[in-house]
Parts: sequence; structure tokens; C-alpha cells
Amino acid sequence: MNEKKQTRSTRRSAIRTLGTVALAGSIAGCTNIGLRADGKDDPSYSEKKVVTPDSDALSHEAFTKKVSSLESTYGTNGVWGIAKQEPEHGLTFAGAWTLSSDDENWSSDHVLALYKIPDVELDSEQFYRAWLWSGVTPENETQLQAIQSRLSLPRETDDMRRYDPAEKTSSKKVPVAFSRVNRDGPMIQFPLHTGSVGYVGEKTNVGKAGSYAVSWSGEYDSTQSVNATCEMKWPKSNEYELKWQVEVNATRT
Repeated sequence: MNEKKQTRSTRRSAIRTLGTVALAGSIAGCTNIGLRADGKDDPSYSEKKVVTPDSDALSHEAFTKKVSSLESTYGTNGVWGIAKQEPEHGLTFAGAWTLSSDDENWSSDHVLALYKIPDVELDSEQFYRAWLWSGVTPENETQLQAIQSRLSLPRETDDMRRYDPAEKTSSKKVPVAFSRVNRDGPMIQFPLHTGSVGYVGEKTNVGKAGSYAVSWSGEYDSTQSVNATCEMKWPKSNEYELKWQVEVNATRT
């Protein structure tokens, strides 16, 4: 049995032993099975988390260890993509959060890392950048159809700004940039094995109380990851408050 299979098996055993545990500040995820007309089931998973300074963020050290662990499982599909290394972006780490799902249909992991953009001020506002990553490996004749991650700002005082990916692409190597204007600065590339990835128009709104959603769609029976980033701003007097939601949809072959 290879290391990846061992990791999945261990995770499943832990879940069966511990049951479902709701993290502080989060809404417990759920896996639903929808019955199709042909009698086959279509599994789906959705989980939400409210992110604030009180929501048990990973420290930078713990985040680094988590990224390394995910890399050993996902390889070039990991948090930093093909290069397997965080770019030199000069941002200040503010915290990171994770979600996961593991059952007979798939194993999935999801990461939100938040960074403060230093030395940028506009009308007494502070600027932040979120890094989103999801990785899913289907199992037992399950075929992935969609992976989505969404970040929204619940307060009218907070603005959603630039984001990347900002268009739909089917490129085999998808670039995602930390730079504020274009891709002439720090960036990573993640592998797109099939299908396409891009922002979700009806779930993306720039401006006050805005949101950004990125989604991969296709048909795939092996590991696929999604990376994305977005820039946000809010008054310096405010702490961050974000709503994060991840979704996975598949079909049984």
C-alpha cells in the first residue's frame, strides 16, 4: 500500500472513531447523496466556516507543517502547485484555516491562508490577500465534476477587489499571481489535468460586502486541485471577518 493510500485509510479510521466534530466558528460540513433517475447516487459535499481572529487560526509554523503534509499527499497538486514552494511575495502572514472531508467517495482538503499587504494605505483602510486551495482525490468509481471555493465579506464596510483566476481557462498549467496588478510578480502554477477553471460569475461581486468564488469543472477520476487568490480591504479599525465555503460534486460511474 502506498503512502497516499495509507494516509487516506488513517484519516478515515480517525473519522469513524471520532465522529463529526464542529470546529469553533464553523458550520459542520455534510456529504449528501442524490439519487439519479438510473438509481445511481451522486455524492456532494459542502462546508462553511466563519473566519475571525477568534476562529483558531494556524500559526505560521503550523501552516508550514500542514502545507508540507499536504504536499506529501498531493505532490504538485499541493498548496503551492507545481513548484512546491511559496513565492517570495513580501506579505505578512495573518493566519490559516483548513477544512477536510474523507469518506468512501473521496478524500478532500481545503486551505485558506490570509496575508496582510504591508505599506499600503488608502483612506485609513488596510489591505489583505487571501490564498485559497482545494485538493480532491476521488475513490471507488467516483468521478469528480466540480470543486468550488468561495470567500465573502459580510460587512458593508469591507470591499472585495482584484482576484485571480479572473477568467475561464483550460490551460494545462494555470498561473495564479500574488501581484496586485498583473502577473509580472510572484506567482505559482497548478496543474489542470482536464476540464476548466475560472471565477463563478453569479457568486463573484467586486465592491462593498463583495465575494469571490473559483470553480473547477469537468469529469475526472483522479486528483485535481484548485488555487486562487483575492485582494480585500476594510477600515483599519476593523478586524477581519470572512465567510468561507467549499463544495465538491461528483458522480458515481
